[in-house]
Amino acid sequence: MRFWCSCLAWGLLLGSANVVAADSSVIVLGLRSVEGDDDAAFGLSRALRDEANEVPGWNVREQSVTLAQMSLAHGCEEVDAHCLADIAKALGVDMIIYGTVRRSSARDDYQYVARLNLFDATSGAIEQDGRMTFAQSLQDESMLRPVAAKLVAQLAPRTNVPTLTIETNVAGAEVYLDGELIGQVQDDSFTLEDVEAGEHRLEVTAVGYESFAENITLQPGEGATITANLGSSGETEDSQEESPSSGYRQMSEGIPPWLTGTAFGVGVVGLAGTVVSWLIIDGIEKDEAYSGYSNALAQAGKRNPEEAHPDLCVAAKSNVVVDGVQPGQPAEVANLCSRGDTFELLQYVFIGVAGVGVATGITLLIIDGSMTGGTDIAQRTPSLALSVRPILGQQRAGLAATLRF
Repeated sequence: MRFWCSCLAWGLLLGSANVVAADSSVIVLGLRSVEGDDDAAFGLSRALRDEANEVPGWNVREQSVTLAQMSLAHGCEEVDAHCLADIAKALGVDMIIYGTVRRSSARDDYQYVARLNLFDATSGAIEQDGRMTFAQSLQDESMLRPVAAKLVAQLAPRTNVPTLTIETNVAGAEVYLDGELIGQVQDDSFTLEDVEAGEHRLEVTAVGYESFAENITLQPGEGATITANLGSSGETEDSQEESPSSGYRQMSEGIPPWLTGTAFGVGVVGLAGTVVSWLIIDGIEKDEAYSGYSNALAQAGKRNPEEAHPDLCVAAKSNVVVDGVQPGQPAEVANLCSRGDTFELLQYVFIGVAGVGVATGITLLIIDGSMTGGTDIAQRTPSLALSVRPILGQQRAGLAATLRF
């Protein structure tokens, strides 16, 4: 009895030793920030180490070194598989996670884009890569844990991942999972691999058919087959045909309120754009550089009529310099003129949009009132005429509306 107990104990010890030996040693090298956002890169690096520690089979080192430091120490001119193999050997690890953090654009509202790679020293190849975009406000390690978790999920080996097969009676039906379109059914089935285990919302839709929707639960490592037979929506050509008087009945109900509201809304947007454009143009004309350059040209024209320049913008774009003009002022005024020309053109466009929107809204109101005001078809025919004429000028703009009845 003691002999068998001893054998069992040794077996358990050897088994546990094999499990430990099977763990892969991993190091997360500090991420490099391309634009110098070191706080974001440092916080994400620490969060990645914490999340990588949660991956079964990974033994993550706690060393805080960067790829730049290691490549410099090993004299790597280029970070390639050979360089990474030397670094892995020196650190005594099986895998290296490294990458960069860069800004998505040069604008003030940029986001961060993290790009990671996983190097496997056993195969000598870069086998996985991950990419994630996150807000610039996320700098602290604790705030970056969800981002790191998603990045690690992209790099870590996926096991026990379920598959989902949808069978349906309509070829070309669209398949949605959790509200996202994932594909179309070819022939009579559609298979989706690499699905997250857990609860999901499955929807299958097709034009002319009733939609299928069901909550499903996928178990780790198991496949699931869902049969989604779509029934006809019941619409036929006969039901879509209208009697000769059906169109008249629809018209007698009047113009839909949303259509009239949309027309007036377009008019309001056009009027707002006109006002904003006018304010910008007015601000340009009151600009210190603009007004100073205008006064200097006027004074020069009074002193010498040959130096008169009737068009200020033409003079600025020609880099005309007279007494009282500061260096670089003509170029600044030329830029203001170009901006003013742009907004002057936009002002006319907005005036046109406002005119069309308001005129359309008024017309729809008149037609709606005439259509719903009587029972006889002759009485419902409007005997009204509305004309709207835009008035455009450099100093003023407006609309002239005439209603004849």
